[in-house]
Amino acid sequence: MVVSAETGSSTGGQACLGRNDGPEDSPTDIRWWFWTTTLVCIVAAVAGWTPGYYAVMAISGLQVLFFLAQEKSLSAFPTQIRVVYLALTLLGLWPEVRLPVYALLLGTVMVTLFGRCAIALILRRMPWNRSREVRLNWPVRKRVKRDRVN
Repeated sequence: MVVSAETGSSTGGQACLGRNDGPEDSPTDIRWWFWTTTLVCIVAAVAGWTPGYYAVMAISGLQVLFFLAQEKSLSAFPTQIRVVYLALTLLGLWPEVRLPVYALLLGTVMVTLFGRCAIALILRRMPWNRSREVRLNWPVRKRVKRDRVN
């Protein structure tokens, strides 16, 4: 069963995108653009464009600040996800330890295209987050089922 963790914050919503008020793939939402721009930059970085690593780190830092301002707490679930993502991107500064960058690439594809977030699922199991609720990501499942019928 694939699950998507909820924030449990006052703004509510899906953890990686920080909301639950509509489809995950909405280009009208700045949160979606954060992930899409990150995806483009991380693909460029993996393809050999070294400044792409710095762009990913900058975007990740902006996401931390954005969600910190929105959630007003470093312990808010969406902020935790961005802090972990930023920490993993900082490992990209160390050329010998670039393996997490490939995992981030895969995870960013999953968030951007499918609304699934591995970091959220891992953080959900941490002791300080155990009281947070988990829900099925029904809008995505219904959309996939509808596409199969057509």
